[in-house]
Amino acid sequence: GYNVLERAVMLAPDNKELMSRVADLYASGDRPKEAAEYMASVVRLYAVEGNHEKAFEIAQKGLKLDRYNYPLRQYVFDSALVNGKKEDAVTSARYLVSFFQENQKLEEAGVTCRRIIEADPENIEFRQKLVDLCVELGDMDKAMSECEALEQIVPADSLDLIKTYRRVSRRFPGKSRSPRLPPPSRRS
Repeated sequence: GYNVLERAVMLAPDNKELMSRVADLYASGDRPKEAAEYMASVVRLYAVEGNHEKAFEIAQKGLKLDRYNYPLRQYVFDSALVNGKKEDAVTSARYLVSFFQENQKLEEAGVTCRRIIEADPENIEFRQKLVDLCVELGDMDKAMSECEALEQIVPADSLDLIKTYRRVSRRFPGKSRSPRLPPPSRRS
């Protein structure tokens, strides 16, 4: 069954129904990664048509088969942000940031963090991730700017905030720190 349907897909690459059948066949045949790849193609076709609700539904189904499928994860992230589904966006963003970091795509990881922060300015988790990314990229100004933004949403004596500032201070010794924080101890 696989070969016949795969050949048919090659002849009709825009046939959503056919691709969906191949995806279902792979899913039932215990080949979830291949099924998710076909689902990603179906998602793209529905999105191009403007049927984002159906595309989102299929993308979610595909992620149950392969939660690390990048195209599906990116679509769910983008769609969730546009449609105000913060929880779905945050979940996908966690995977995307990890994927980008593992593949040394730190700028893309930073963009993903910034997009979450734009949707949820008080998201401490992604502000801290962005600080770490800025440090890793060597951008002290952006790292400090994000630390200052964190300072506005968490108490100044927050252990997480203090640790974040210290990571930046260690990477950029002699640069300014927030005057509200105690000086770093020798045991941090």
